[in-house]
Amino acid sequence: MSPLLRLGDSALASPRAWLLGIALVTAGFALAIPRLELRTDGAALYPSGNETVRRTTTDRLTFHEPESLLVLVVARPEGPEVASPSGFELLRRLDGDLRRLAPVRSSGVRSLASLEELRISSDAISVAPYLDSLSDDPGDWRQLVSRLRAHPLTDGTLLSSDGRVAALYVPRDETHGREALLTAVGELLSGYGDTPFELLLTGPLLIESTLGDKILDDLGRLVPIMVVVMSLLLWWLTGSLAGVLIPMTAVPVVLLWTHGAMALLGIPLTLVTTLLPVILMAITLTDEIHLVDSFRRHYESLSTEPGRPSDPRAEAVRGALRELEGPIVATSVTTATGFLAFAFTTLAPLRHFGLLSSFGILLAMGLTFTATPALLVTVPRRWLAARADRRAELPPLPSWEERALRLGPRGLRIGALFVLVGLVGISQLRVEDNWISNFAEDSATVSTHELFNDSFWGSHRFDLVLEASSGTFSRPAGVGLVHRLTERASRLPEVQGVVGYLLPLEIIARASDEPRAPQELPPVRLQDFLALAQMSEDPYELPSTLTPDASSVRIQLFLRSEDYSRDLALMQRLREILAEELPRDGSIRAHFSGDLPVGIEMVGAIVSNQLRSLGLAFGAVALLALLFFRSPTATCTVLAPVTASTVMVFGAMAFLGIPLGIATSMFAGLVMGVGVDFGCHVLYRYRHLRREGLGVEPALHQTFATTGRAIRANALVSTVGFSVLAFSGLRPNHTLGLLLAAALATSYAMTLLLMPGLLRRQKQGTAQRLASLAFSSARGEG
Repeated sequence: MSPLLRLGDSALASPRAWLLGIALVTAGFALAIPRLELRTDGAALYPSGNETVRRTTTDRLTFHEPESLLVLVVARPEGPEVASPSGFELLRRLDGDLRRLAPVRSSGVRSLASLEELRISSDAISVAPYLDSLSDDPGDWRQLVSRLRAHPLTDGTLLSSDGRVAALYVPRDETHGREALLTAVGELLSGYGDTPFELLLTGPLLIESTLGDKILDDLGRLVPIMVVVMSLLLWWLTGSLAGVLIPMTAVPVVLLWTHGAMALLGIPLTLVTTLLPVILMAITLTDEIHLVDSFRRHYESLSTEPGRPSDPRAEAVRGALRELEGPIVATSVTTATGFLAFAFTTLAPLRHFGLLSSFGILLAMGLTFTATPALLVTVPRRWLAARADRRAELPPLPSWEERALRLGPRGLRIGALFVLVGLVGISQLRVEDNWISNFAEDSATVSTHELFNDSFWGSHRFDLVLEASSGTFSRPAGVGLVHRLTERASRLPEVQGVVGYLLPLEIIARASDEPRAPQELPPVRLQDFLALAQMSEDPYELPSTLTPDASSVRIQLFLRSEDYSRDLALMQRLREILAEELPRDGSIRAHFSGDLPVGIEMVGAIVSNQLRSLGLAFGAVALLALLFFRSPTATCTVLAPVTASTVMVFGAMAFLGIPLGIATSMFAGLVMGVGVDFGCHVLYRYRHLRREGLGVEPALHQTFATTGRAIRANALVSTVGFSVLAFSGLRPNHTLGLLLAAALATSYAMTLLLMPGLLRRQKQGTAQRLASLAFSSARGEG
């Protein structure tokens, strides 16, 4: 007797002790769950050891760039423009109030109210905010607006061209957390409810924090929905109370153990690991459904045999475990191994997902051999009774399976045609993902984000950083290089605006009536301008673009959206420009940083890691199938349906314009692990019936009439279960749920189309070898 069967016997011998022990351990894991940390910041998904990520982090420290919140002042449809005396007065008041908040780094608040006007005469230099004195005189007002519009940063970053939107950049003080900043600013803005303007929050800091709320909301909504949906499905499929309660009892145990382990190991809850409850819930039920279905067949058979004990439940459980030990172990181990492929990625959340999901799957298998047998012999016998409409014998095969079996070789040709169409589509797949795509298109988060990007240069940055020896960029040659790069970058069609340390120099030159450009100034004059720029508190002060020793400079390119393919092309074009402009001697080095280069690295790493994980999963599952079935032909037969369904769904994604991203590229690895279960159970049952001496056709019909019933139930439960993700408030999870549901439904359909034909094409010698193996096994058991 195998260790698992001995474990099942132990649970049958002391069911209440086993159930009590499992309950106590589960309670221990549950107590750890409050320690779970939620991480929704972009850094949680960054690839480990990536050079662009490291440089971006370093550059933000080098150039003193704080994490900032964006406040938008928006004119109402019937109200005055922000570019009006009342609007400017509000900006001045709001700017001052924001600076007084403890979580705000007051010296870094940037708005029209902090924008300074520089005046230089022969005997004096004055610097004063444009909005220091607001006049009601129309002439003075027009002159003020004209001077503001002349400033190179007004239109692109502070005031929209139509005058209806203004932006305030609110940096977080490093001694306070994100939540403190959001709470303080939110409470301040709520006190401005009587203004004729709408005050809105946006920016990466808000988006990432809002995403955390969405994740928690998703978990709180989706898990109960799935519990209800699964329970109703099980009631409809089994018609008995035990058929619902026993499988569903395993679900909270698996979820609490898995999430408790996360808390104990310090693994945070992220956008990726938030999928665990739905994934594990669907997978946990698959083995339970097979065992309960097999138990029911054995129980009904034993109950009608003369001379059997009045309560044959223990014997029925043993019969079901002996029948299903092989397929349950094979499917659980292959599924866990398929998920474990995610653990070999450079992305920590995917590694965590792979390890935790594998742990949960193997735990579910353990419960199938312990908790489920204990419950089957413990629950009241009346709970095992099916509803009246479920007591009658089910027809041997549903009509669609009967037709699929009659297709013969045509089933293989139809399946091959679908796969061919999928392969054509795969060549058109595109890669795309961005942070804002996590939210529903009609959400306030998205609309405010789009309003900012429509009104200004954009919220996305592509930074070009130059490094050289000390003093390089305070000399005319260095300034000239930066000028040429800035000019060429600003002419690229994707770039809406460029900011660098030349801007304050140009403003100073204009105020000084200096006709020459900064790169044309003599060294002494240039040094004077740089010293004056360092004294300024303009929105883009010098330290944000030039280091004190002038050895590093940052050129900031602004874009209005994220687009992986476009940004990749932009990066290539900038590389070409750098190759043409940088000195050949290597004295000046360049690198990229900012959210767009990091996004390129992150999306590229995610998709490449996912596809590599898919390859690893396929290889691992194939190797395990070969070990379990000891036949290359059988291995190919088992893998054919799930492989075909994966190709078809990839092709459908291309035809429907669904890109590969963080979530959408996960479906293939998930389906490879889950979908192989159908083929494993079919092959195990078919082999068993062939060993008993049935011919090919009778064995096929009986396989789909017995095991096929549980497979249909699993396909339905998994498909509907993953479809619950369509109720997610996060768009990637919504899409992933639909892809998983479609892939599993397709995998079931491909099992019907392909496996009968593949099993019929087995060589005659295979059946003889199987019979010999069965004979040898029987002699060994005797």
